Amino acid sequence: MEYSITTDLDKVSKSILVASAKVQKGLQRAVHVSTIKSHTFLRENMVSRAGTLRRSYIPKKKDAYTWEISSNLKYAPTAESGSKPHVIKPRRGKFLLVPTMKSQMTKSGAQVRKFNVISFQMNRRTGNAFFETNIGRILLLRRVNHPGYKGNFIIKKKVVPFTDKQLKSEVNKVLKVL
Repeated sequence: MEYSITTDLDKVSKSILVASAKVQKGLQRAVHVSTIKSHTFLRENMVSRAGTLRRSYIPKKKDAYTWEISSNLKYAPTAESGSKPHVIKPRRGKFLLVPTMKSQMTKSGAQVRKFNVISFQMNRRTGNAFFETNIGRILLLRRVNHPGYKGNFIIKKKVVPFTDKQLKSEVNKVLKVL
């Protein structure tokens, strides 16, 4: 699924398109420039832990007067718009493995993969279990009730208004020059 922001000249006015080739070229450039500025604004203002989502948004040209900034990541719409509360179940196997341990690092900076199991407990009613280890707890859960995510709405609240303002400003520059 693709998630996108569209920069289209419809938002300003298509009545100008009957103008000369010079005006049309200037308007195409204005749409392109406003898209690039919006893309930069999006990347600077997006909150992302690893940066994968931020880097996944790329501008693409749809036609002469339409550009789109989109992400092809599956979770891009969820990060923007949120999700409803839902149940997470294991896809393979019987349990979800949830480490709740403090990050233990070696001298080289690698994460500690070996640990000693101190105890094991299982809740017969729910079927959930956990291991107590030397570096924390590892939960084995049959299902998790996810509370949902409200979304960050950065595109809707910040980028779309910025894009509209930027496009109007670039088109006005073109019309003043000509």
